[in-house]
Amino acid sequence: ALLFGARYPGGVDAAVATVALAAVTAVAIGGLSSAIALRTGSLSLLQSIFPFVFVFLFMAPAFFPRELLSDALRDASAYNPLTYVVEAIRGLLTDTDIGDPLLGLAAAAGLAAFSILLATAALKERLRTQ
Repeated sequence: ALLFGARYPGGVDAAVATVALAAVTAVAIGGLSSAIALRTGSLSLLQSIFPFVFVFLFMAPAFFPRELLSDALRDASAYNPLTYVVEAIRGLLTDTDIGDPLLGLAAAAGLAAFSILLATAALKERLRTQ
């Protein structure tokens, strides 16, 4: 991105932290996908994770700041772990205090841990029934 003129007011550290937050979030979504695949054994159901994640992204302030969300979405976004990840990344990249990077990391890590537990339980069940 830097080759094409992108500038990160937060600096290289913020860009690296952004990649780390995105990676932990990807692990979380991968864990949910694995849990669904192992639990159901259906590839078509596995592909249904995308709309699920997409809805959570729309319930988070990924496309608009939280202040511009309707009251119902603002309330729902407070319980959405992706809200804290998105706000942390936005704050890191713009060098503002929009979101707390540690809170974003905690939300992503918590979601990752939960999804890995689900996937592990689904794998144990799958191995037991075969």
